[in-house]
Amino acid sequence: MNFSGLRKIALVAVSVAMVAVACATPDIGPDATASLDREPTPTPTPEELAFDESNVPTPEPLNTVSEPTVEPTPSPEPGLTDELLRIGVIADITTGDFDDPRGRSAHDAIAAWASSVRSDGLAGREVVVKFINSGVGSHDEAIRTACESDLFALVGSWSRNDDDGLDVLLSPDCGLPDFVAEARTPNRRDSPGTYVSNPFPNDVVLSGPYAYFAETFPDAVQMTAIPVLNIPAEIIDAERLRETVTSQGWSVVSRPTVEVDADLAMAAQEIVDSGARTIVWGADGARLIGLLAQIANTEPTPELVDGEPVPTPTPTATPTPPVDSNGNPVVVVAEARWIVDCQQACYSQQWLADFAASQAENPLDVDVYVTLATVPFEEVTTQIELTNYIFWLGRSFPEAEPDAVGISAWAAGLLFEEAVNRATNAGTSQFDPDLLTRANVRDAVDTIDRWTASGLHGEASPAARQPSECFVVMRLVSGEWRRKYPFGPGNFECDDNLFTLVETAELGTEAQSPSLGGTN
Repeated sequence: MNFSGLRKIALVAVSVAMVAVACATPDIGPDATASLDREPTPTPTPEELAFDESNVPTPEPLNTVSEPTVEPTPSPEPGLTDELLRIGVIADITTGDFDDPRGRSAHDAIAAWASSVRSDGLAGREVVVKFINSGVGSHDEAIRTACESDLFALVGSWSRNDDDGLDVLLSPDCGLPDFVAEARTPNRRDSPGTYVSNPFPNDVVLSGPYAYFAETFPDAVQMTAIPVLNIPAEIIDAERLRETVTSQGWSVVSRPTVEVDADLAMAAQEIVDSGARTIVWGADGARLIGLLAQIANTEPTPELVDGEPVPTPTPTATPTPPVDSNGNPVVVVAEARWIVDCQQACYSQQWLADFAASQAENPLDVDVYVTLATVPFEEVTTQIELTNYIFWLGRSFPEAEPDAVGISAWAAGLLFEEAVNRATNAGTSQFDPDLLTRANVRDAVDTIDRWTASGLHGEASPAARQPSECFVVMRLVSGEWRRKYPFGPGNFECDDNLFTLVETAELGTEAQSPSLGGTN
């Protein structure tokens, strides 16, 4: 089933739930497909309503009574009016040579989430989103833009180099609460002002999928290639991945460097010559398609003896097919020549279409897997929050397709929503929208434990910065992602799946200031 079919299922599910309130269909506000440079025009009057001290007359002294002391009016909280709550999302929208569209998914997901809360508001306010393009190499500039804008928080950001400009984000002059879709660099993961729905600290990784592959493909994982995209964040990730997989019994035989602006021939040759059977790649999905196409057209470098290639021996006998105890032939399902784990980089409908087109021209005997920490889109009928994401994404951006980054950004929106609700006592008789401050939102996050983002992922603790142990493995079969492990729609594998890094735990990190932006 493709995502168009999933969207229809989501639409039906949400439509049934909304029948009872069909006469009160919420107004979702301006067209969410508007340009990134456009912002919704607010209906109320925002800054004009701010208190103007210059218009207050100076009180006359009364005989011998001293002049009364006028208490200064506190500055309004950034990004807030009585009617509006302004947030920002930073994402790699333009990617140049990276050809990685996942930043757009974060942008779309937060716009869709804002539409989903607009009818009832958040802390009694309409959510307005400002989109800031970090363009892979301009994250520090994007941070400065966010800090100089009238924003209350960052929500759902996803950028490849997300530690650039972190000192500005944490400075007293900025101090934006930072609810990211994913903290992608060690310093961002360490940042005291950054909050993640399913947070992984620098010394903890999800190792369960690699234990599963070691048990399922014990021979193939002994010949593993980990190609490394030659940028600092990906080099660090590759080192952490090497320590993780070897802890689960894998052996790494090849680690070729892949240049951003070069062809893939040298990396493919190195992988083929190493005899590797398993490839792990978590960078851009398009480059993986190119690498596999190159491997399909690469022959091993011949062994030379006295300068002459050694011929490959030709089999002289046909192997006898296996039989059972009764002499009946046993059907053996052979492993593919190549086993590929693309983590989450391949988990989109567009990647499936592009890979199918490449396979038609460059066929390769390969099994491709993705490892997910969220409920698969193919199982939308098992999870109402997944239904909400797909429905609102389709309503806001009809051409957009769900992917793993988008659902992580949606989860970031849910975490921010929960923090705002807790900060203002929403849903109780003590609800007070004036309690919405950056400081109160930060304090509220520190109370969020046993958190699943309404069931999108396994139980985690944003307060304690402890990740979920849960995962799902999906396999590419006949052009579709199908659940491979564990068995049963909607289920996770959640038993003892975390590993504590030692060698690479502090790789790429540096101490961050504990300041979170003064008193805001």
